[in-house]
Amino acid sequence: MKLRSASVLLAALAAPVHSQGFVNYECGATPPVRLSADGTRVFVADTVGDHVSVFDLSDPSRPFLIAEIPVGLSPVSVQARSRDEVWVVNQLSDSVSVVDVPSRRVVATLRVVDEPSDVVFAAGKAFVTAATRDEVQVFDATNHAWLGTVEVFGKDPRALATSPDGSKVYAVVQRSGNGTTVLPDSVAPPPPAPSNPQLPPAPQQGLIVRADDPQWSSAVPYSLPDHDVAEIDAASLTVTRYFDAVGTTNTAIAVHPTTGELWVTNLEARNLVRFEPALRGHAIDSRLTRITTGPTPTVTAYDLNPGIDYSVLPNAQAQATALAEPFGVAVDAASGRVFVAAHGTDRIGVVDAATGAVLDLVVVGDTPGVVVDTRNKRGPRSVALHPSASRLYVVNALSGTLAVVDTQALAVIDEQPIATVDPMPAWMREGRKFLYDSKLSGNGTMSCASCHIDGDTDGLAWDLGNPDGVMESQLAPQPFPFSFGLQAFHPMKGPLATQTLRGLDNVGVLHWRGDRADFQSFNPTFDELMGGAQLSSQDMNSFAAFATAIAFPPNPNQLLDRTLRTTPTQANEADGLQAYNNPVSLGALGVLTCNVCHTLPTGTNGFIVSASILQTEQQMKVAQLRNMYRKTGFENVPGPQKSGFGFTHDGSVDSLSNFLDLPVFNPWPAQDMDDIVAFLEVLDTGTAPLVGFERVLTQASVNDPLFVQDVQLMQSRAQAGDIDLVARGVVDGARLGLLYDPGSGLFRTDVPGVGPFATATLQQKAQAGAAELQLLGVTPGSGERLARDRDQDGVLDGAEAATSYGATTPGCSGAPTLQANSEPFVGNAQFGFAMENAQPNLVGALALSLGQAQLPALGVQVLVDPVTAALHTTTADGFGGGVHRFPLANTPALSGFQLYAQAIWLDACGSELLAATPGLAVTVRP
Repeated sequence: MKLRSASVLLAALAAPVHSQGFVNYECGATPPVRLSADGTRVFVADTVGDHVSVFDLSDPSRPFLIAEIPVGLSPVSVQARSRDEVWVVNQLSDSVSVVDVPSRRVVATLRVVDEPSDVVFAAGKAFVTAATRDEVQVFDATNHAWLGTVEVFGKDPRALATSPDGSKVYAVVQRSGNGTTVLPDSVAPPPPAPSNPQLPPAPQQGLIVRADDPQWSSAVPYSLPDHDVAEIDAASLTVTRYFDAVGTTNTAIAVHPTTGELWVTNLEARNLVRFEPALRGHAIDSRLTRITTGPTPTVTAYDLNPGIDYSVLPNAQAQATALAEPFGVAVDAASGRVFVAAHGTDRIGVVDAATGAVLDLVVVGDTPGVVVDTRNKRGPRSVALHPSASRLYVVNALSGTLAVVDTQALAVIDEQPIATVDPMPAWMREGRKFLYDSKLSGNGTMSCASCHIDGDTDGLAWDLGNPDGVMESQLAPQPFPFSFGLQAFHPMKGPLATQTLRGLDNVGVLHWRGDRADFQSFNPTFDELMGGAQLSSQDMNSFAAFATAIAFPPNPNQLLDRTLRTTPTQANEADGLQAYNNPVSLGALGVLTCNVCHTLPTGTNGFIVSASILQTEQQMKVAQLRNMYRKTGFENVPGPQKSGFGFTHDGSVDSLSNFLDLPVFNPWPAQDMDDIVAFLEVLDTGTAPLVGFERVLTQASVNDPLFVQDVQLMQSRAQAGDIDLVARGVVDGARLGLLYDPGSGLFRTDVPGVGPFATATLQQKAQAGAAELQLLGVTPGSGERLARDRDQDGVLDGAEAATSYGATTPGCSGAPTLQANSEPFVGNAQFGFAMENAQPNLVGALALSLGQAQLPALGVQVLVDPVTAALHTTTADGFGGGVHRFPLANTPALSGFQLYAQAIWLDACGSELLAATPGLAVTVRP
């Protein structure tokens, strides 16, 4: 009997859902900061807060936060189409949010599966990378119609850029590799003899080699082109050429605005070097690569740390100046310099564009030189230059701040949070920094994230064995048959593929061989591989708490309702689940199923299996299976391949089908194997596929059958516990956040006394043009935070916000507006007022008072008490806007303080040459 019931499938496959206010997926921001072309605004993706922050640059030295606009989940990139329209790429949502800044909301959503990472505009089109699909998807930038897909021959294209004339788009392949692959242990030469005479001979193991090494041509029939940057013709949507050998892990790209040269930040992996002692303190090189794009292109890599003596550990001199793990780049053509964000060492490198030499560095944060202060680490991730002022804007991903660098003085002159609310718990944010801090290495050149890119993998294998090491005893006893034949661990373990840090909670012992009892057992790595000192117990516990809380994103191959496909007849997912659970006799070992070892939902029972049972050279832990869909790209057949590493511990098996052909699986019926492969390719990751799924309810979409079907699906899966369903937008002219209540079937709002609304009511309002809402599936437990109580203080957002009152007096630009930029709470140093729709370049006044009024005067309604009012004169900018800072001190006595505001402008079209905003009532919250 075949399992078809959705309820049975959900019970069998779905991992226990997260149920908390914040779940970390550690999505890596690509270029999370960009400016509008005119330099009047800077946009920042708040990746952990699921918002885009908009800053006014009337004063380029002091950005002023004017809006925090909710978008999809895990926004990693922004791109301004104009100062009033910004496109936000949401990695977890598999979408692009088109944001209208004046109305502070998402007006359109573009679906891009899977892991979209960046967007640029060229030739009237929008180009969006779909990283795990190895492609760039193209949309009409005006009407958002899908125009086509450009396939990229490389693993994980992420960052994008355009040529100066807009005719070319450049897509950077992040996990491009470096031309290395692995010889399986069956064909590799024997390992060298241990240098420790007390060690027995090492087990037979694979060998990491270059695929183009003629010595191994008989064993390596394929080639690895190592394509790093794809050049795409914006008109024909074809790849015209590739630029190769740029770097192993490529992180960001900038284009010289006149020469068209490309500058790519990257890490170059030294995984051809065998054994941990030889790699100690020098596993990667941090580089900046220049590519000339003429008819005969050149690729020139510059080491950002050229003077380091890697034989010296610890090396204080190197720690004081190292530029480690570059993740952002900007070209200053006027000064002939390139600015590089060194994420690992909290520095901005200043590089000569002519020679590639490092000229200087800017310290970001408070820990110069060799000082290590991981808990206060900033993590500069991305940089953007002002088009006219000598200012560089830096997003610090680990501290959640925006810094401003004076590019003449080479100093940080301002730093402020990118958002007024940080949903990441303090323990998680602090523990996160230990993953990325390169100063924890002996020379400041590498961190754990050098290989575990953004908590995931670099797509390579490394031989971190130690010929001078010692045998390590077996860990805690295991039940039969997993106790059979276990041995001590040899320190010469051979090549091991970099494992993801996602999903480490509740998976038993760790590492490929299971030779680490828990995450804290990796502490020696800070010394033995990184050349630094082990962390204190407190710090290692903080790191472990963070690392074991990283969640897997949804599996993009899975159906949105979490059920399994029943077609085709000979290889389908539902039959694969049944075969996975079917008992098979293994003789003396008893009757087993796939699920006994690879126990669902995690895909592992956490035990170690002996080499004799596995019929391999070494014993291995039962590996979890939730990221199998990410290990494609390698085929052991003649021809070019995207990757040199695939499945199993050393990456030597190229496909799941060939993995299941290994001798250990011979007892399983051959006719079941294709079904099991189909099942493994869609294996549930523990995060429902509807997490991040978006649709926008508008007058145009409300009656679309597909839209109606999607909304029904979202509601049914919210009732099943897969997601919380939130909606954000405008209802009856007011901005609202709404959360779907599965029990009542109603949407509860964030404003006391408004709603709740039935779905039919919202649809009717949309039909009448009175509602436009972004519907979004979010991780269970996070819906209340994302829809109704952003700061999780138990008070609804609508009850905390400043409220408008009274009538407007319109002018030439329509109705002028006055808004608070954020919640007025005690200690909100970023609080202030944003004014729009005044007549450009005319004078006005912002009146702040202790009371309300209703006084007609000079053709306008004065809505604030004139007796207690203080007037702040201002001049509208060229777009009719203005800002006023009103920081709220961290003084508890301010709680409950009430303030009333109104802006009045000179306006040629206004009553008696004046225009006025409605009043704004502000109550300071605790």
